Order: sequence, then structure tokens, then C-alpha cells
Amino acid sequence: MSPLPIAKNIGQLLIIGFDGTEMSPRLASLLTRIQPAGVILFARNITGAEQTHRLLRDCQKHVTTPLFTCVDLEGGTVDRFPQSARTDSVALQKSLPPDAANLYRKHGRIIGTNCRALGFNVDFAPALDLALKPPVQS
Repeated sequence: MSPLPIAKNIGQLLIIGFDGTEMSPRLASLLTRIQPAGVILFARNITGAEQTHRLLRDCQKHVTTPLFTCVDLEGGTVDRFPQSARTDSVALQKSLPPDAANLYRKHGRIIGTNCRALGFNVDFAPALDLALKPPVQS
């Protein structure tokens, strides 16, 4: 297996964000030149499910290695999909008993399933930022 060219090695250190909701000649050129490890979409890039899936697929067409397709989706305040059903972890925490860890796992699975269905394979949602109350000591 031959080593990657230096420019491609450098690109593999980057996950890039960009403006726009569809592939443009400028974005295609950027992806082709840089060959990043991944792309991250923000609210400014997303208008709907089909558009999001198409944009991620179009990004992959310009990069020779499998892309990390990233989003920061945790529900609540950080919601990249405002038109979707919200899964707010803070509201969930306030409505559940302290021993409801299984429901938090289900919440995480729902977010993961939604991300995967849209074409994402990385979600930067917090893993431990649950603001749980400490257990009562007896």
C-alpha cells in the first residue's frame, strides 16, 4: 500500500463546514482539492431530510475516502433540524425520575437513528452533559 500524498494527508486531519444547502462548483472544488476527513452540517446547510441526504451524498462524490458526515444534534437548544420532532434532553431530564437511565439510552438511540437516516455517521451531541441531580445519600 503506497503512502498518501502530503496534501491528502493534511486534508485527512480536517472536518470542514461550509455555506449553502446544495453542492456548488466552489464546494466541489474545495472538497476535491482538500480531500477532508469529513464535513459537518449546521442549520444553515439544512432545509429538509431529502436535501440533507442528497448534500451529504454529493459531498462524498468529491472525496476519495469515506467521509465522516457530522452534525451536532442533541435536541433542545442545539437543534439543527427545527422542523423535526424535538427530543430535548433537558426537558426529558426534568420530567423523569432520577433512576431513569434506560430512558436516556432510548433518547440517545432515537437521536442516533434520526442522524443515520439522514446520512450522518457522527453526532457531536454530549455523552455526559445530562445535568443530573446527585443521588440522595441515606
